[in-house]
Amino acid sequence: MKGKIKMMFKMFCAWELPIALRMTDESSLREILRIAQVTGYRGIQVDMRFIAELAQEKSIDYVKELFSSYNITPEGWHVGDFWRLDESQYKQGIEELPLLAQISADLQCQRAYIWMPNWSDERDYAENFKWHVKRLCPIADIFKDYNLCLALEWQGTKTERVGHKYEFIHNMKAAEELVGEISRNNVGLLLDSWHIYAGHDSMEDIKKLNTEVLYVHICDAPEGDIDQMPDLVREAPGTTGQIDLVGFLRNLHEIGYNGPVEPSIPLIPPGSPLKNKNLEESARFNSQALDQLFHQAGIEP
Repeated sequence: MKGKIKMMFKMFCAWELPIALRMTDESSLREILRIAQVTGYRGIQVDMRFIAELAQEKSIDYVKELFSSYNITPEGWHVGDFWRLDESQYKQGIEELPLLAQISADLQCQRAYIWMPNWSDERDYAENFKWHVKRLCPIADIFKDYNLCLALEWQGTKTERVGHKYEFIHNMKAAEELVGEISRNNVGLLLDSWHIYAGHDSMEDIKKLNTEVLYVHICDAPEGDIDQMPDLVREAPGTTGQIDLVGFLRNLHEIGYNGPVEPSIPLIPPGSPLKNKNLEESARFNSQALDQLFHQAGIEP
């Protein structure tokens, strides 16, 4: 991803908002594209498995024209959880991955990501670290053949790892160490403002990274002790000020991040301004909130 114009832009993810719409057919995809278009987003996160099915049923040119008709681009996708499953499911996922990578490359959608649980009941930290390297290197190698990048997201939330036998990566430094051990130039980090905050990292730590940032999730946190909060209950960007999102964006801009900034709000707490909003209203609220944060950070998105 190096060498591109340095810029950030808003990306829409329909299934990371409180009232989610998933890509299950062409009609749902069109509705997601419409909402993204009318609420001010440049791109969307896609379900690449569905997109691949649509491309096989119609054609890749049909899919390209569909996105073009809404002036929206496919910017990223979640690889899925097969890499964390048993050996047979892992092998099946690896076998299916080249097709998805090819479709992604054909659409010039160069970013994909995985998220890593911050615990294990089977492997201690050192063993789990090696296991992650072994499982993720083949994915990175397949992606490299198609000029795609793989972003790794860690979990900072303490309540996720409490009660499990072994802790695993839950801060920026440890995630960067894993990227270094994988040692592929198409592997980097997904930075989520929630997990930076929950893992007690500093936003200033972003400027110390030696690893490329490939993907960004953004949200705010409810008021209260972050160590007691569940992982998925989050606030819209900039609504509580618990997380320094202006500093987050400024530091990303300073290190030359040039990709999507995607609101990630799976569940909302009582009293949130997103409460009782439909998908389009939620999308517009988040889009306007991001515009304000970009403006406060002195960044032209």
